[in-house]
Amino acid sequence: MKLPYCSKCGTELRSNAKFCHKCGKEATDGYQPRKEIVKFEAEECWKKDLEAMGLAMSSRNPCIALDAKRIVFSTEEKLHIFSFDGVKEQSITCEGKTGIRAVTSDCSRIFVWDFPKKIRAYTPGGHKELEIETPEASGYVAALRTSLDGKLFAAMSEKYIYVWDWNGNPIIIFKAPSQYLPFVGRTHAKFEYLDIAPNGSYIAFKYSGGPDAFVVHKIPNIGMLSKVSADERNKIWDRNVVKGLYNYIGSYSLANNRSVRYNFGFFRSCKIEIFEIIGLEIRKSLSDYELVGKHDQIVTAQMTPDGKYFLYTSDNPSLNEINFNIFDVENRIVIEKLLTFPKTVRVSWLQKHNTSFCPSHDSSKLVAIVGKEVIMYNIGQQCT
Repeated sequence: MKLPYCSKCGTELRSNAKFCHKCGKEATDGYQPRKEIVKFEAEECWKKDLEAMGLAMSSRNPCIALDAKRIVFSTEEKLHIFSFDGVKEQSITCEGKTGIRAVTSDCSRIFVWDFPKKIRAYTPGGHKELEIETPEASGYVAALRTSLDGKLFAAMSEKYIYVWDWNGNPIIIFKAPSQYLPFVGRTHAKFEYLDIAPNGSYIAFKYSGGPDAFVVHKIPNIGMLSKVSADERNKIWDRNVVKGLYNYIGSYSLANNRSVRYNFGFFRSCKIEIFEIIGLEIRKSLSDYELVGKHDQIVTAQMTPDGKYFLYTSDNPSLNEINFNIFDVENRIVIEKLLTFPKTVRVSWLQKHNTSFCPSHDSSKLVAIVGKEVIMYNIGQQCT
């Protein structure tokens, strides 16, 4: 059966076409979009001065809880919890640096990594629930992630990825591989990316240098892992590697059963590829789809947990602006320039340095730090 849209580039196919007239892909390999199309609108909720909120100018990395009730900022050794109305609820003094953080869906637990020493977990009231050492963590790249369902959390340094259950019991330690190259000697790969599916079904990581790869593991039964030896745990994880992956360069974002690859190719053009993850198999459902103009680049990106929407910012070097956009994955529709920010404002995502822009996981809210101001937006959705 011929379907109306090309699975490679998303172009609407002509009547009775055997091939896509834009990219040449066989028309028999198309897809059927949803009947329901969502229209997005951005509305400014409030704008406040950083200083008036009691936040230092260095606080440029907000975290948003999924339930759209709280925002978490950090300054040096303190966490600051605000309601979505911009009212401060609590300030927590932590035992160490607070720059690397992860927040559960309801903000009931806030993880803080005093890199490379210890990870601590706090309640919104400031009670320390957990403290874990991270031996051998080192390097300049680090990330901290948690599943939104409250099952597990993980930390990544350049050479190791540590995974724990909710009580802090170790589940697995991944070590970056190495290989021997002629005339070079032994080279060691470095981890660059870590993510956990919001529902705790998969964990994904990327390493480069020496062998390059993007790897996805289906997460085994957590209760079972705690009852077996470390060797048996490693064997169980080996049996749960998702098959069908390609060793691709680029950046990634992980949803519950879908992954997106972006910023690949020689010029890191604004193209993406979509992968569907089913059990232990993965297949490409969209290839080399161009989101914006060929001169634009994706600066930051995040998928909603259900994988329906890809939220990203794009930057055109010739323009003095950075745009916030949404890509409707299932309908192949780009909602371009929903919001525009001046380019002088540096933009990057949660867990990275100089963060000034962060959406909620369900795409309903957006907080941005523009200059000396914090701005909250409501991203409304209306079915058409």
